[in-house]
Amino acid sequence: MISIGVAFAIVGLQLPPPLGTAQEGSGVASVAVLPVSFQDGTETAIKTANETLAKLLEAGFLKQHDRLEVTAAWEVKLKNKPVTERVKARDYFPSLPEESKLLSLGQTLAVDFVVALRCSFSTTSKWVALGPKTKAFCTAQVIVIDVKAKEVAHEATSTMDSTRRESNLETAASLLVSVGFTAFSGGPKTPHQQAAAQLALAEAVGPWILRRKDQVTQRRKISDSR
Repeated sequence: MISIGVAFAIVGLQLPPPLGTAQEGSGVASVAVLPVSFQDGTETAIKTANETLAKLLEAGFLKQHDRLEVTAAWEVKLKNKPVTERVKARDYFPSLPEESKLLSLGQTLAVDFVVALRCSFSTTSKWVALGPKTKAFCTAQVIVIDVKAKEVAHEATSTMDSTRRESNLETAASLLVSVGFTAFSGGPKTPHQQAAAQLALAEAVGPWILRRKDQVTQRRKISDSR
């Protein structure tokens, strides 16, 4: 698990130009994202998790491949079983797909990277003097395949809770404001799950995004002196 200091660096991320207008050589790479698997979680929390992942990828100069084409390649061309996108709290939660299958997907779609992610939620509520106190947990597990290099570019698992605080430091959720998100806190189950998802994704995916950002922003053209 990375320190909150790494997540703190996310505040320095600058969003790239609109991906639809990216020019060749801009550093924008293509990424195929398998449908995310979720265990438990409210509809709103799941939507927040998907939106957070999309924003993080955009901040890392990554353009998502069309989801329908990703699904068609995975199920029809490669004849894999459909990704289980939603299971209940106590149901069997499938592992992430095999690395070799993810690589085959990337090669079939001719993309630069393939991302597979799964998230599980749990929520507790305890009665205290002033009423119920709610806390949600989210575990995010991610794997990133570098298709051209034929290697695992990033792999991480992060479990975060919605009430986590760091003295003298902003939390990962508040830092996500820098890429367009509001930090959720307090209230009933849903906002706690949203906060936990943001924190877990920032910590699990953030290090790879930061490396991508550095690789792109540190590139510069060399003038021909001839």
